[in-house]
Amino acid sequence: MARSLTTSLNTLTTVAGAGCSGNTASTLNSPRGIFVDIDLNLYVADCNNNRIQRFQSASSNAITVAGTGSINVTIDLNNPVAIVLDADNYLFIVDYGNNRIVGSGSNGFRCISGSISNMLTSPTSMAFDSRGNIYVVDQGNNRIQKFVRLNNNQTPTYNQPRFCANATWDSNGTTFVVESTPNGLFIDTNNTVYIPNRSNNRIYIWFNNDTSPTITLYGNLSLPKSLFVTMNGDIYVDNGKINGRVDLFTLNSNTSISVMSVPGNCYGLFIDISNTIYCSVDSANQVFKKWLGDNSSVITTVAGNGSNGSASNLLRSPFGIFVDTNFNLYVADYGNNRIQLFQLGQQNGITINITIALNGPIDIILDGDQYLFFSDHNNHRIIGSGPYGFRCIIGCSNSSGAATDQLNKPRSIAFDSFGNLFVVDSNNNRTQKFRFLTASCGDEITTQLLNTTTSSLMNNIISSASSCNLLNPCENQGTCLDNTTSVYGYSCLCKSGFNGANCQNNQQICKSSTCWNNGTCNQTSNTTFVSLCQSDWSGEYCQNMIDHCQNITCENNGICLSVFKNYTCQCLDTSYSGRYCEIDNTNTAVLKMISKSVAYVVIVFFISAALYIVIMDILKYYFGIDLAKVKPSETQKKKKHRPVIHQFIYIVDKSHLAELQRTTKKT
Repeated sequence: MARSLTTSLNTLTTVAGAGCSGNTASTLNSPRGIFVDIDLNLYVADCNNNRIQRFQSASSNAITVAGTGSINVTIDLNNPVAIVLDADNYLFIVDYGNNRIVGSGSNGFRCISGSISNMLTSPTSMAFDSRGNIYVVDQGNNRIQKFVRLNNNQTPTYNQPRFCANATWDSNGTTFVVESTPNGLFIDTNNTVYIPNRSNNRIYIWFNNDTSPTITLYGNLSLPKSLFVTMNGDIYVDNGKINGRVDLFTLNSNTSISVMSVPGNCYGLFIDISNTIYCSVDSANQVFKKWLGDNSSVITTVAGNGSNGSASNLLRSPFGIFVDTNFNLYVADYGNNRIQLFQLGQQNGITINITIALNGPIDIILDGDQYLFFSDHNNHRIIGSGPYGFRCIIGCSNSSGAATDQLNKPRSIAFDSFGNLFVVDSNNNRTQKFRFLTASCGDEITTQLLNTTTSSLMNNIISSASSCNLLNPCENQGTCLDNTTSVYGYSCLCKSGFNGANCQNNQQICKSSTCWNNGTCNQTSNTTFVSLCQSDWSGEYCQNMIDHCQNITCENNGICLSVFKNYTCQCLDTSYSGRYCEIDNTNTAVLKMISKSVAYVVIVFFISAALYIVIMDILKYYFGIDLAKVKPSETQKKKKHRPVIHQFIYIVDKSHLAELQRTTKKT
């Protein structure tokens, strides 16, 4: 309905819907939120039809722009209840039934908050502020949530250089510093180096090109294992061994404050671009996070459930962590000899397909192209990746040692802004610097391989080694075949579901992101698939949570709320409680009061008895007064007095008989 505010007439006009429920272009079924753009187009959240309808001005027939029946491929909706448009007319939808906020943009629709991570429960409405932050009425959690818009100009404080495909580093390192029991490492974009020292519980800081520490920080630290530095110079340090927390230091102060409570050492510490801090606790087999803008002590588990295991939702001694700008979490799963990727909101990790056998991966970083570099702790080497796959780049003899080209139990790694790689070589009590060889990315192999259209240059390259051995170019487990007739000197035999010159194109129907909520995708043909959903989920993509409130009745006006694999009754009247709000708390309170009263009487009785005994003992042993014998003594005197009277009565001395009689009469 609509009414003009410029007239005094109280007349309503129907602008959408036919007055009866339906799913045609002219009908609606339980319409909820609406939005009118500057062109007077009306957008309606058509709740029970699981769609968003757009009614152009003066038109009674709508176009479905999102959800069921959309003219374009969008996203599945489940009871949308509110809608907002941004300045570019992109849609933002409160998807009530899926517990999420859906947004659109130049690349289509996507979930922007809630859903799988269960950040929201039954959201009902939303709004933007002037800075683009989103406020959501999170009805099921009885709160208003604010989701901060990330500035695209936000840049990491750590170095992420970009390398060519054939980038190499000097195999002989130079010793940056010798120190006892080094562990963590951080290098900021100004090439300031930060290293925690476990032997003396201090943080050493080297400014660019300094040969000795410029600043030393200390202050109630306990065996610090890691640290992270933000853009404003704040230094976050692991202090979890004994103190169970993460501390914040400023650059020129040895006074710290606690910012996060943790159940053990943070072997990995990271702060993402949304100011959320992450901590990996190997003893707990979990990775935790906390938004630094939250003053509460509550932390959230983002990976692992506390159990030790190798399933996709488990970890075994997680150490190094890294969070990219898309909030994907990478974990060096030390005890399982693997690198795990946890996408935003996912509790099940994806094991990175690394073609090299690992033994204790312990730290991980990403370069500017999102290629992985990590320390293979027990193999005493550093592994790097690129367009041609994974390869050893430092310490490639697989044997430990203290020579310049050897490592012994390497731990933390980091790049400086020039692409040089720093490695904490723990068992050698040193931090090594391995120089990036810029000549390896000159106009040599890479340029020739990628740009030439003749085979003459390639023939010169492959004269000393085959192209397959040199490049290892085939992705997705494709098989490389040397082929001198090819421009590149090789050809790739791709596995089923992949194509392209390097098998780089994934044509499989079932991908890691096809089925949501840990569902399994089974391809049934070249174009179809079937989803095997985990319990509590249903739908084509396992996107719908099962309603466990069906056939459940909450007593005394309670409301049933469906939760993961269960349900709960929310008792609106505080006088009731219990599984179904069936317990009358008033009667319970009366019974409790009576029970307490009886208990109090019994307690007073026993206390009084105890005091009586104590007082009696004090009078008896300290003052010689035995109250227990006083009354018996008096009774005995009375008993003795009666016989005396009887003696007077029964005396037979005749000489005194007359006197006795006179005495008796007087008495």
